Amino acid sequence: MDPFEATAESEFLSRFRMTKEVAHDHMQKILAHLPQTLNNRYFCTHYLQVRITLRYMAIGNHHLTVPDCYNVLQCYVSRCSSRVTRITARMSHNIIKMPRTNETLRVMGDFMAIAGIPAVVGCIDCIHITIKKPPGDRS
Repeated sequence: MDPFEATAESEFLSRFRMTKEVAHDHMQKILAHLPQTLNNRYFCTHYLQVRITLRYMAIGNHHLTVPDCYNVLQCYVSRCSSRVTRITARMSHNIIKMPRTNETLRVMGDFMAIAGIPAVVGCIDCIHITIKKPPGDRS
């Protein structure tokens, strides 16, 4: 089943935690860097590898759910997600954008207004990462 064809936008968003447009754009950036095979014996299209990885990242469980959805073995899910994640990390400077200096105060104000959280300049959906404190008194 191709989730781009078989699901409504709202269901796609709940399954993959991104819109079809964002997922498609992300996939296009990755596909050129991804080989079509997992090893010499098994063929897995680069398109399927990205779909498997996006689903795994959305739900955080690769042992049963994702293999069942795509009719693949769990070891393929691990290999696909490892490959696609490495490629995405190499491309992260094009994907993750921090606000420019002149946007920082506006973004901080928006987070304060939305959630009452002071001094936030960005977030990544459900992932906690350590960010080094910038130098200076106002950091």
